[in-house]
Amino acid sequence: MLKWSVSTKRLWNVWFSVSWPEPCVLAFFIDVQYIFIMPPIYNYKSKKAGPHVLFFGAIHGRETCGTVALKKLADKISAGSLRLQKGSVTCVPVCNPKAFSEGERYCEENLNRVFKRHKHPKSYEAKLANALIGVVDRCDVLVDIHSYSASSTPFVFLDYGTKASRHLAESVGIPKIIKGWAALYGRVEEVNPKQASYDTARYAHEHGKVSLTVECGKHHSVSAERVAYRTVLNTLKHFGIIAGRRAGLKTVKQKLFQLDRVYFKDSAEDVLAKCWKNFEPVSRGQAIARRADGSVIAAPYQGFVVLPKQNPPVGDEWFYLAKSE
Repeated sequence: MLKWSVSTKRLWNVWFSVSWPEPCVLAFFIDVQYIFIMPPIYNYKSKKAGPHVLFFGAIHGRETCGTVALKKLADKISAGSLRLQKGSVTCVPVCNPKAFSEGERYCEENLNRVFKRHKHPKSYEAKLANALIGVVDRCDVLVDIHSYSASSTPFVFLDYGTKASRHLAESVGIPKIIKGWAALYGRVEEVNPKQASYDTARYAHEHGKVSLTVECGKHHSVSAERVAYRTVLNTLKHFGIIAGRRAGLKTVKQKLFQLDRVYFKDSAEDVLAKCWKNFEPVSRGQAIARRADGSVIAAPYQGFVVLPKQNPPVGDEWFYLAKSE
């Protein structure tokens, strides 16, 4: 049976929360600009006390590997084929439902750049951020699952190197670890506050949570879905929430990369010099891209091109440079 609860802080803002079926919670938000269904949230709790782990999928709408993995996890827990030994698990398989349904990265703003509290949220993603922040506030650990457009092996963003986060990064069994995102965007924010990164990891860290952002592989690939599901299981095993040995750890030798620079797309006529792969090596002086005015962006040192995008929206991140450690 549907259970409805209504909150009307303002005449034009109405929240409906629905529990159907348990443990899935749905919420509907209605205002003068938007009518949308909030992301379904799946909650599971064991009888024994333990950490509360939260998984996010599809923060970006076209990144579906986390969605597939988390729905698989929810099905197995609900069916009883996967049992919690302690603690609790929360899954949000689709964090940005409108972008997900449209197959887009985002609708109005990048949700993973505006993930903070908004006193007067105007965009769709700002409203989503306000709602999802409440879910993060209740957890101990956040694992945010992503994919990307360029071909490459999976990697992990370890933005905040607390002991607990480092141990978790080692436990998921992914070969590449990127550091330096927070420091890089701190420098970017000083120059242009509009290009600041208010992302899920930043919010979680600032509120005392263990956090990890995992990039599982290329969009819509079966391999990315497998990596996402293995990441979920390894995380739960790491915290003792489910039984069993973590997969992939014996064969993985992790390599560290330091993110150093980010380049934004300034014009629709900006073009990459080639179709770069993620983590593709670049020599000092080698042309990486060309601006609309004909100026060439050349590598200032021998390093790696990270997260290159062929045709992002003007104003978005275009590619990054990193050094190996």
